[in-house]
Amino acid sequence: MKIKIAADDSQSMAQSGDSILRSLQNTDLSYADVVVRESLQNSLDATLPDTNSTIVNFDLKEFDSEELSAYFEGIQDELLKNHAGRQKYLAISDKHTYGLTGDYLSNDSKVLDSSNFQKLVFSIGKNQDHDGAGGSWGMGKTSFFRIGVGIVLYYTRIKLESGEYEERLVASLIEDPKKEDRLLKASRRGIAWWGRYEDGNDKLLPITDHEEIKNILQIFGLQNYQDDDTGTVILIPYLRDGLVRADENGSERQVPWNRSFADAIQMAVQRWYAPRICNPIYSEVTGNSALLCHVNGENISLDYTFQIMQDLYNAAATGKADKGSRIVIKEIRLAKRAFSKNDALAGRVAFVQPTDEELGIAGQNRFAPYSYITSELADEASLKRILAYTRKPGMIIRYDIDGKWTYGVKCDGNLLAFFVPKSDQKMTRPLQEQGYDNLEQYLRNSEKADHAEWFDVANKSVVKRITAKTAEAIRDSLRNKNEDTNVHMSDRLARRFGSLVPKARGEAASVPRKNSSGKKKEKTVHIKVDDTQQVGTDKFQLSFSGYVRNKAKISLGVLTQEGRLTAENWAKSFDKLDFPVTVAGFSPVEFEGIEWKLQDGNILLDAETAGSFSGKMTVKLASFDYRINIAIKQIK
Repeated sequence: MKIKIAADDSQSMAQSGDSILRSLQNTDLSYADVVVRESLQNSLDATLPDTNSTIVNFDLKEFDSEELSAYFEGIQDELLKNHAGRQKYLAISDKHTYGLTGDYLSNDSKVLDSSNFQKLVFSIGKNQDHDGAGGSWGMGKTSFFRIGVGIVLYYTRIKLESGEYEERLVASLIEDPKKEDRLLKASRRGIAWWGRYEDGNDKLLPITDHEEIKNILQIFGLQNYQDDDTGTVILIPYLRDGLVRADENGSERQVPWNRSFADAIQMAVQRWYAPRICNPIYSEVTGNSALLCHVNGENISLDYTFQIMQDLYNAAATGKADKGSRIVIKEIRLAKRAFSKNDALAGRVAFVQPTDEELGIAGQNRFAPYSYITSELADEASLKRILAYTRKPGMIIRYDIDGKWTYGVKCDGNLLAFFVPKSDQKMTRPLQEQGYDNLEQYLRNSEKADHAEWFDVANKSVVKRITAKTAEAIRDSLRNKNEDTNVHMSDRLARRFGSLVPKARGEAASVPRKNSSGKKKEKTVHIKVDDTQQVGTDKFQLSFSGYVRNKAKISLGVLTQEGRLTAENWAKSFDKLDFPVTVAGFSPVEFEGIEWKLQDGNILLDAETAGSFSGKMTVKLASFDYRINIAIKQIK
């Protein structure tokens, strides 16, 4: 590829590489967090219309530096000198998206300013400006250059207005020109691009030849987009060491997902996109696609804490919680000086005080919510008030921990909460005249380049008042809570069981509680998976335990875009496809006083008296494309 070095004009006010790399100074977030937030939201913003899901893959593998360096004119020798042999790379690819559309040939600045290709590759500070966007491409993309030596390759395939498809590949470098081990010795700015030239024109163009692009992608073990696929791949070669936060007390005291960059990315996806991961309710509420995400080919499913956060989002977004849930929902209204209508709905907050059993902590090697959200070890007895908030795109803006969103709230145990704004609420006429037509626009424009917090704009106090009202609503509710309105939520968690492959999730039985009359309520039925072992190429053995009274049914299901489907539901919707999971074997271990039988793929239990049970089940998978779910339901 041919090189173009950024011009070094002292009168152009142009930034150098080191100043650009410092422009996104978010020291609160890890490298994995920043990269995930930026890349995923840009992919989601580019989703094709009428698409049910946006697919994003993170691949962390190795490549041969000698093969790649040959394509980088001007820095080949430095690459081989400082980064020879096998090197690591990160590839972030999406599907069901437009790709990097837009003109790159025009000399008209207005045309180029509207080109997504131009903004991502050649511009700094050019934000996406369509309504409801969440990503940036303005300053957030600088995170891509910070995790490697400064090289980023962009490959995209788009559909042109003519109906034909075009592939584009170009590379960019942003580095600190003051460093001794810099790659671009010929530049005082540390900025360059690689592509092709034609017809003696000095404008650098992307490579568009399919075979040439194929040869470059093969170095990374990647393939070109095919058929009707469009999308973008961001390739970051020469990943540097130290991308995960080390614990000062040693690796044995470190949270397990901080021991590799791949694991840190997997956790970061859950941390910031819990509302949108495999969540059909999110799609129903917003009209946007759900997110399907993989790291090194492994499907990302939600851990306990983030499953609860998704449930809280759903409750706040819809104003409804599942029957049997302990989630409390409160409307947040502002009386004046914010919206076109007085006492208009600003949004809702949903919150819950989960038990250790509901969080998966009790008796298991799991962590408190604070650890999952911050990646810092905490005393399990340490109680936190944690509130998340998001806009329409579904990326969590921030987790407010013991902060102003829950100021003055007193509670026993952990408090998890979620505020979801009513995005389409019309603002006052003066705010509309300033460009803030609705609350979504107001909040988006209140965010800084890293989209990490909301601040008030235009000398108004909308965010400040929403924050105060939210804290007040939670305080008042907990102060006056009625035990009759807070029934156990573990049935909900059991139904929303996590993936059995590669790790299982479940829910332990709760202890009896007192109702308003002071009498103890009986336990409800519960089930949890204690262990999962692979016993064949398509078979897994589950060790489970639970609590039952009277009659109950244990059933398997799969989580789809339509929600949880049992074998019966599946047959109605997909009569020509086999159900993805079946019970291949079942053996009780402790069923004293409980009769059982396997019928139509379900385990039926009949208990003479209420009691605990345990057993083992072998399940056979016809497909690995679905999250497997196990649930228990009391029957008459």
